[in-house]
Amino acid sequence: MISHLQTRTYHSPLLWPLLLILLLITSRVSHAADTRITINGVGFDVELAITQEEQSQGLMGRTHLEKGSGMLFVYSDSRELSFWMKETLIPLDILFFDHNSTLIKLFSKVPPCKQDPCQTYSTPRPALYVLELPAGTAKKLKLKPGDRFLHASPLE
Repeated sequence: MISHLQTRTYHSPLLWPLLLILLLITSRVSHAADTRITINGVGFDVELAITQEEQSQGLMGRTHLEKGSGMLFVYSDSRELSFWMKETLIPLDILFFDHNSTLIKLFSKVPPCKQDPCQTYSTPRPALYVLELPAGTAKKLKLKPGDRFLHASPLE
């Protein structure tokens, strides 16, 4: 009787589509943008990293980051921050912003870390936001300290 139930369940025409729908709902199959920001008139669709888990994961394991996209790390309070590229597979620009969304430090074309210990990239003073963009974006846009990013809705 048990093997009959297993066989019947396996061949159920509705079970597999339902499991697929459940999988798509509960997992992040694509890396969809959470919000849009603008820097020097150029828009970016960014994923938000707000929770500690999201911030720890960051862009690790990604093999590609689309032009015009990125990840914005949003902290609950301003603090001195350090980032590294451990388990990050693609080069990135790392931009640190203060509580006014003003760029205070940028690192351009930061390479992936190949072996420990990984180099760290730190803020000279407290930051509230960190933006990771495809490598070379900051240079292409001629970004510099003092530039600001704008967002369509308040970031929490």
